Amino acid sequence: MKEGRTKGALLLLGAGALALQLLQLGTIRRISSLFSFPYEGLASGLRKLSLSGRTGNIVAFILYVLLCLLPLFVSVIQKIRRRSTPEDALLVLLSLMLFASMYKLINPGAFSSGVPGLSPPIIGSILHATLAGYFVLKFLRLIDRGAGDKLSGYLRLILLTLGAIFVLVISYVNVGTLISSLESVTAANQGNEHLLGTTKVFLYIKYFVESLPYVLNLLLVFSALSLLRSFEKERYSEATLTEAKKLSALSVSVLRIVILVSIGFQILQFLFMDSLRVINTLVWIPVSSIAFVLAALLFAKIIEDAHQLKDENESFV
Repeated sequence: MKEGRTKGALLLLGAGALALQLLQLGTIRRISSLFSFPYEGLASGLRKLSLSGRTGNIVAFILYVLLCLLPLFVSVIQKIRRRSTPEDALLVLLSLMLFASMYKLINPGAFSSGVPGLSPPIIGSILHATLAGYFVLKFLRLIDRGAGDKLSGYLRLILLTLGAIFVLVISYVNVGTLISSLESVTAANQGNEHLLGTTKVFLYIKYFVESLPYVLNLLLVFSALSLLRSFEKERYSEATLTEAKKLSALSVSVLRIVILVSIGFQILQFLFMDSLRVINTLVWIPVSSIAFVLAALLFAKIIEDAHQLKDENESFV
């Protein structure tokens, strides 16, 4: 039942992200970077609200202040509940950063930039890095305080977060890249649109090739969650060993598929290069995806080895 709710939530997230990307069709500038999500979208909404009139301007200002103070509120609540740690200082810093960053995103003309169009992703990356750093340091603090018995809960949260990121990459970032590529190649070949059939097909294939590792990673997330549930019930049961072997086998299969599909795309592109107006000359290797697969494989192998060691100890006794 829990797995069904998880899949439903991720499916809803993907549908929402895809709808947001498609709603931007026809606009002058599309938010196509995951790094600028959701800050650029929020800033755009606040800017439109502010320009709608005096009342809208007041409401937009109140929402702007509340949004920027949100991390500070969390820090204060932690203090009141006596759960505050030194890492919470990053929440105060994040609030200050939000005030400056959101103001720039809401009023892009207020600051000059030597690299047009890069400000939102750069601002988003800084904010995401600060938030991620806070969670990592908080996670290490909890373990250091003897919260290791809750480690499976933290692992579940990490897996669900990764699953959400994979869904956003598939349905938002890669779709945005596909749409931008289609628009760019069409604009650069006006009058020769009839020659773009093969190129557009390859752009769709490229989207599939780049999204496939994240789709397969989602299967690994569900498999790892299943293993985690079994591990929580009984660490050394046969069911846990079976789930570990499934995750291990799936990890190896995913790794093979990702590498072979990447190689196949490069070969296919070479065979049709004379008909293509856009060629991906870089050797594309999904490093982050491969790293996740290897981590899942290592996790499964550790549990398998622990089970085997337990059996050997029991046989010796």
